[in-house]
Amino acid sequence: GVHNLTEEYVGANALRGAIALADQAVLEIEEENGGTLAEVPERYAEITNTLHAQSLAYLKGVVLTHGTNDQTVPVRQMADQLRAAGVPTHLYLVAGSDHVWEGSAEPAVMRIGLDELYRLMDGGTVADGETPASGP
Repeated sequence: GVHNLTEEYVGANALRGAIALADQAVLEIEEENGGTLAEVPERYAEITNTLHAQSLAYLKGVVLTHGTNDQTVPVRQMADQLRAAGVPTHLYLVAGSDHVWEGSAEPAVMRIGLDELYRLMDGGTVADGETPASGP
């Protein structure tokens, strides 16, 4: 799920009609969840990660990477919730990068995430904190 689907849906819905991407986002969110937020709020809550941070308290640590231009994902909210659950969380903020995914043309956020994944697989640990990183 996304960090806060309810927030994402409300934001996209507010921009509906003004931005084509918002129209598409609303349609995809409603399709994925079987209705609007008003119709099936439990489905939105089910895949909103920030609501489930306490259930992730068993994790040894979490690394989050995020582009500073990304206004889509409330990454700080997720980091705060994980820390409140006692999970060491390290946030990498990549200057000048936007929202990314596996096929993104902006590799810095994904590269840092994968580098951290490999480091952890080699026995590394997560130190709670935040690191500014250079962008694309």
